[in-house]
Formats: sequence, structure tokens, C-alpha cells
Amino acid sequence: MPIWVAVECWDFGMLSFFFGGMKGKGQASVARAFGPLDGAVLASWLHSFSFIRNVSAHHSRLWNRTTTSPPKLPAKDAFPLLAHLHQKHIPEPIQKVYGTFACLRLLLRTLHPSSTWHTELKELAARFPNTSLLSLREAGFPDGWEALPLWT
Repeated sequence: MPIWVAVECWDFGMLSFFFGGMKGKGQASVARAFGPLDGAVLASWLHSFSFIRNVSAHHSRLWNRTTTSPPKLPAKDAFPLLAHLHQKHIPEPIQKVYGTFACLRLLLRTLHPSSTWHTELKELAARFPNTSLLSLREAGFPDGWEALPLWT
């Protein structure tokens, strides 16, 4: 069976696993479609996307969860839209759901430029209760995140 036929039957976790097992040249070839992205960095992103997807699909708590393996950051100058993730915050956004969402948003800008996912995320975040007990900061969202160029 050709690989392109098999991939149609895979779930996202299998795709992430397969990509992670590819040799460096293969990963790099796919990653280059997104600009100066390293194959190992993309593999970590796919793994993080799979984690977030699984937590969500099983209706588990996501908003303040620390990811088991956060997405790796590309070089600061490679993707200026992600430069804010290199700054130190408490909690660090890359270890929380925000970091994974930021990486996903960057890929969506290339894969599906007309996607409204980022707008829907901002609308959902606006409805999130902001109290002394609950805050989007616990999910890694920095103050003013929705105005950052990545999210416009």
C-alpha cells in the first residue's frame, strides 16, 4: 500500500509518531514547507498538538496543565512571530497550552491562511472567567497576547 493511502487512515497521534520516527532529512524536507523550521522542532510541535488533542478529546482539564513534552522553540530570529515565547514568564508559556497554541497558529498561517481558528480562540478566551482563582495566565497566556502580531 502506498504511504499516501496509509496516511489517510491514521489518527493524529499516529501521524505524529510516524513523523517523529522519520530520518532527519525527511523531517527537514517537510519542515521546510513552513519556512526556516527544523525537522526536530516540527516533530516536537506535532507531539504537543497530539497531546493537546488527546486531553481535549477525553474532556480532561487543559487550561492550566503543563504539557508533558512542550514544543521546542525555533531560533528567536527564525520566526519573529514567536519571539515572545523566548521571554521568561511565570508560568512559561511554552510549557503551557498557550505555547502549543502559538505554534499551531504559526503553522495555520501557512497551511490555511483563511482559517478563523485564532479569532475563535480569542472569543473563547474572552469568555473565560478571570478571577483570583482562575486566570488565563495559568495557561501561559501572557498579558495582551491577543494583540500580538501572531494573533492578528
